[in-house]
Amino acid sequence: VYKKNGALSDSGDFVKVFSRLFFNKFKDRFVLPGATYSYYVTAVVNSEESQPSAPVEITLNPPPVPAFVYGKVTDETTGLNLPAALVKFIPESSVSMNFIWTDTSGNYSKPIVPGNYYIFIGKLGYFYEYYDNAHNIQTATLVTINPGDSVEYNFALAKFIPPTQYTLSGNISDENGSPVRATVSIFKMRHNSHFSFRRPVRTDSLGNYSFNVLENDTVVVFARPFDHSLLPEYYSNKSTFNEADRIGISGNVADINFVLEHKPVFTNGITGVVKNADDEAVMSNVVAFRKFSSSNHWASYAAQTDSLGVYSFNNLLPGEYILLAHPQGNYIPTYFTYAGIQTLHWRDADSVVVDSLSIVSGIDFTVLPRPDSGTGFIKGKLLASDGMPVNGGFIFAVDENESISNFAVSDVNGNYTISDLIPGSYIISSDKVEYLQAQPKEINLDFANSFVNNVNFTLTPQSVTSTEETPVTVNNYSLLQNYPNPFNPVTNISFTLPEKTNVTLTVFNILGREITTLVNGELNAGQHSVSFDASKLSSGIYFYRMQAGNFISTHKMTYLK
Repeated sequence: VYKKNGALSDSGDFVKVFSRLFFNKFKDRFVLPGATYSYYVTAVVNSEESQPSAPVEITLNPPPVPAFVYGKVTDETTGLNLPAALVKFIPESSVSMNFIWTDTSGNYSKPIVPGNYYIFIGKLGYFYEYYDNAHNIQTATLVTINPGDSVEYNFALAKFIPPTQYTLSGNISDENGSPVRATVSIFKMRHNSHFSFRRPVRTDSLGNYSFNVLENDTVVVFARPFDHSLLPEYYSNKSTFNEADRIGISGNVADINFVLEHKPVFTNGITGVVKNADDEAVMSNVVAFRKFSSSNHWASYAAQTDSLGVYSFNNLLPGEYILLAHPQGNYIPTYFTYAGIQTLHWRDADSVVVDSLSIVSGIDFTVLPRPDSGTGFIKGKLLASDGMPVNGGFIFAVDENESISNFAVSDVNGNYTISDLIPGSYIISSDKVEYLQAQPKEINLDFANSFVNNVNFTLTPQSVTSTEETPVTVNNYSLLQNYPNPFNPVTNISFTLPEKTNVTLTVFNILGREITTLVNGELNAGQHSVSFDASKLSSGIYFYRMQAGNFISTHKMTYLK
């Protein structure tokens, strides 16, 4: 998109202001009322830029006659004036807000652009509200302010009464009933998706623990044993944060008990760090999902980062893993990729191959913050193909720049709410490990329709393509992720065969053109490995495809010189 300040007939040059436009619309937020701007667009195919489109000229309306708002904020019970109260006029037609603070007499006043507004009122130590006596913007009353109006809005706030403090307690033992020394963490939830971390506690010699919690909170509890031969878990018997039980606090909560299982012993593991783009540590929950796990083994492992952002897994069942970082606060979760690409589609995650003896290090995440928030939201349900609700699935909104604006996690009833969205076009996607991705949906939020309900998705469980039961017994066909990945210039590709059969293993480039055939012949049953040397190729993404009888599998790999 190219832009010139002024009319087409004015002097001056067009300047490129936007590229990689994937939608059929463009919004220019850097404009002034009453000004004139000119635009044209081009298309780029295979690095060749087209001739300019027919230019257009747009003149914006001049600014309207301003209005004036004023009023007073008082204590609902005493009637006393409230200084330093915040009054926000939130426009229906844009994302910018008008902030006003009351003076020492509780009064406020300000010129304002005419339009439709929601009004927010808040003060430290008081319950906030929206006009007119609403608890959220979805139920607030929209007010219309016309040019030249002088409008008075007065508000009375109720004083905040600290919530009652209760106790949440439980016990941790192993499968034999013996008490377990463990660190127990508690997470306070918001919208079932975002959370804040509380300082952990430790069990006593009898395995007992307790937390102080507040009335109306919703929390998740996680137990990590000191003994690494035991598996950590979330309550109740859940291995991932998304699926963990959400515990509502309305009184003292007892018997939040854990029975931790033993795991087989391997001297291996995965370690890495979770940081933001400024190289600062980010508190996160990290999950390692073991691909192709059978029902006899845990399919996932949980860990938490320390103050430096470091996490680690040890004593893992050998196999392929994909990893997910779910950070605290206003960050977007992501699966791990060697290229550092952010994704909430688990099939786009890169596999980390763990053998029985090695520690795989450097599996690092860089998490990105959520963009500036708006007032729109999207709600719906996430269901399985049998009609049952899917708990712990991700639903996320991708904006016009292909960035994730916000996300939600479905609850035990399959319900979700993606909140804090600004007006615009979004692609809404849903995903959960071991499910096939549902068809994404395009949703438009505009200034008159910023709340959309019943955006529902149905996920189909994935059929298992490999059931590797142990490190030594081969029961099924499988094609493993190459290691290392990314690589330079040589990488190893491993696969397993349950019987003697003809095998072809072929490498393709991103355009689907065949690069080389690594295997083409009959092989015996068992585990096999072959090297691929890319020293004569360009850096980039490649794919390798294995066919053995009716078994076909494809993986991607990244070559970095």
